[in-house]
Amino acid sequence: MTSAERAAFRKAGNSIPALFQIGRNGVTQAVAEELDKAFNTRELVKLKVLLDLCPEAPKTIAPRLAALTRSEVIGVVGGSILFYRYNPQLHEKPAQPKKLPVKPATPKTQPMKPASPRTLPYKPGHTAPSHLTGRGKRT
Repeated sequence: MTSAERAAFRKAGNSIPALFQIGRNGVTQAVAEELDKAFNTRELVKLKVLLDLCPEAPKTIAPRLAALTRSEVIGVVGGSILFYRYNPQLHEKPAQPKKLPVKPATPKTQPMKPASPRTLPYKPGHTAPSHLTGRGKRT
């Protein structure tokens, strides 16, 4: 991984919340399994180390967890550790649904009839009232 990629991941990692915490028991098999499960749905995972309770320092925990989960350590800042693991499933394009063929429009058998004088809003030759056309006095 290049330093530019690492910097981009570090930048993206600032805005994501920590998924879980490592506390009094330190690194256990359960922590490694949960971290591994988290990589199924995302590539960038942040976790917190409770500095007052954890028996190990975050800088010693990070490489151990990275080896157990086949991931890379992006950075350790204070009690936060940021991991990255490429997930090809997240980069696959979703399959597009097949489009059904469209039937061509069928021509109408009967021509349209002209509107009858009863359906016209106004008699031929007359104009609409001024309050409907916007011309005339305004109150």
